[in-house]
Amino acid sequence: MYGDKFGDLFIEILHIMPLEDESPEFGGRKQRCLVTDYSENPLLPLINDIQFDPPVIGHRVAWCTFHQIDKLNKMPTLKHRRKYWMRNVRAVNSGSGLYLTVSPHKHYPRMVMVIEVEDEHPNLTAFNARRQQMLAKAENTINSNGSAYNATNTNGMNDNLNSFNSPIRSPQPAPNQQSPQTFGFQQNMRPAESQMMSPILSASVMPLADILAGQKLNVKFRVHVRITDIYPKTANESIVSVCKACRMRYYDSTPSCWGCQHPNPTYIDDCQFMAELTDKSTKCMAICPNSQIASKFSGCSMQGLASGVTNAHNSAIERLKELWAWIHFHSEFEWIDLLVAPVIAPGPSANSLVRCLMIVDIAKPLPRVLT
Repeated sequence: MYGDKFGDLFIEILHIMPLEDESPEFGGRKQRCLVTDYSENPLLPLINDIQFDPPVIGHRVAWCTFHQIDKLNKMPTLKHRRKYWMRNVRAVNSGSGLYLTVSPHKHYPRMVMVIEVEDEHPNLTAFNARRQQMLAKAENTINSNGSAYNATNTNGMNDNLNSFNSPIRSPQPAPNQQSPQTFGFQQNMRPAESQMMSPILSASVMPLADILAGQKLNVKFRVHVRITDIYPKTANESIVSVCKACRMRYYDSTPSCWGCQHPNPTYIDDCQFMAELTDKSTKCMAICPNSQIASKFSGCSMQGLASGVTNAHNSAIERLKELWAWIHFHSEFEWIDLLVAPVIAPGPSANSLVRCLMIVDIAKPLPRVLT
């Protein structure tokens, strides 16, 4: 099964969507929920339009679809803030982030796939410790920023949700780590530069060759590189359509979304491109999968791509053009510091997979070259 991996997870329900009809090939009913095990994984999408109780910061939340929920043996009624043991969970990276599915077992339909558990369950010890640690961080975020909404964390990413590191369809970046106030659609001014050193610069520099030679996945590394090329060749060609709910890229071969399986998804514009990174050890291509990461290069919002407002959309494209222009004028001599993460992505031939790098963050925005 290309791009899939199966495993067991203990999760907490953060948000429950209404029951929906399955697509004709499945039949029955399905239910989508937002779940977490409080571990962090950069492949998990950042949910921008739903606030959670309890507040969950960082890349710790996944969409989970319970297929044929009316046929799942002894399926409990899903409840907000309750914890469940999900068995034989399928994890897939749709191109917009890691998502989970639970379905009746193909060979053992009587197998109980979802079991509600109490807080005192012996297998929840590590889960509860992560939960308490995350809630403390969320409280600090609220105290300092007034809200934990859209906050992120760059600490460890090696817990349970990271166990789904098998071959996946395509990588998903760690989405924008700036606050919502920084990225309003109408904001055209570059945010004031912090007087404090970027956390990226406190990490040790790792040569690209050493990262590529290693076996780790979804771990962030600081690199000191030049961006020596970019693909596609123009900013306009980097614009793609993605599902508004889950950020899965649009494919015209199916009317429903490949990521969240919504039967009538709403699509919005986003950007995706490849940057050639070069350091003293080697050169390689790295993925910048969306406008949130691209915004970090310019220091200005590119979320206008998704706004549906013509002026905001055009302004975002102009910011993208600045990036292309900067690479054209500065690629031979300008060195920058990035955070990158090794991920698995589709290879050049059918059903092939390659290990490549994904751009996660940049130490500081690039100087502007366009007026």
